[in-house]
Amino acid sequence: SVQDMGRVINPLALEGQVGPERVTAEADVTDVSRQSVAGSTTAIVHPGEFYVALASGTDLFVDAGKPLEPKVFTVDPKGNRVGNVSVKLELVHRTWDVARKATNGGETHTVVEAVDKVVESCSVTTTTSSTPGSCKLTPAASGYHIIHATAVDARKNPIGSSEPLYVFGGSGAAGFGDSDRLSVEL
Repeated sequence: SVQDMGRVINPLALEGQVGPERVTAEADVTDVSRQSVAGSTTAIVHPGEFYVALASGTDLFVDAGKPLEPKVFTVDPKGNRVGNVSVKLELVHRTWDVARKATNGGETHTVVEAVDKVVESCSVTTTTSSTPGSCKLTPAASGYHIIHATAVDARKNPIGSSEPLYVFGGSGAAGFGDSDRLSVEL
């Protein structure tokens, strides 16, 4: 609807937004004398009031049983630290269910589904100081893991960040996803 001074207020829902998005609004107005004026503007829309900055504090490859101490900050869109935010850290062990299904031509098709299991979690509260929040997570099983850091802002927007790592020397079998492609990603 058109407001005073020609302002248009139109709520915008960005369903599934996971990162900053550039939104452009364009308008073309024609008056009663058929004169036309056009304009546009662009704005960056952030997914929440802050971002969760996460550093695993380790290499991509780690030893089982060795505690990890991921470092967490929360920062606003301008890069200033935001304090007093509760951030949940989860160590997730990812495995894959792989099945081969027959197709009409007698060939097989690979169906892969990731299976995530939270194996450890802890929470930290961020501060505005230069010291990051941290707590210990200790992987026990070999294989692919993900550290998830999640929080919720005052408007109930879910905010998150994650880092992968691969654990060696633990219990269980290690694995990775599969596909029908005849290539290996390194």
